[in-house]
Amino acid sequence: MSEVLTDFVEPYLESVDTEEDHHKLLMIAIAAWNIALLPEEEQQQDILDKLVRQSLAEATEELRAGMKEIVSQLIIRKKLYFAEYERAIIDYELTDLGDSYYLSVASTLKEKTS
Repeated sequence: MSEVLTDFVEPYLESVDTEEDHHKLLMIAIAAWNIALLPEEEQQQDILDKLVRQSLAEATEELRAGMKEIVSQLIIRKKLYFAEYERAIIDYELTDLGDSYYLSVASTLKEKTS
């Protein structure tokens, strides 16, 4: 799942420079990924609204709308290009290697099919 998450955020990596920026991107991406796994779009929208309200409580409406748009785009990306991955991401660790980063991801187990 580490490679999958790296591929998922790849289009956004050029816009982050610092380790802190990488963490922010990964947290947003993981939230979008897990929201995309919810069964109904209405439920997805409710969780997205709650997430933005809680995490950006002091922000302007414009900033909240921008964040909502970014997460919505990531949800669409998950559904279009990563639909076969149904595991929720529960944690990650980002290690600074000096000239790059190493990403380790913990996810739920894949459901067994009979």
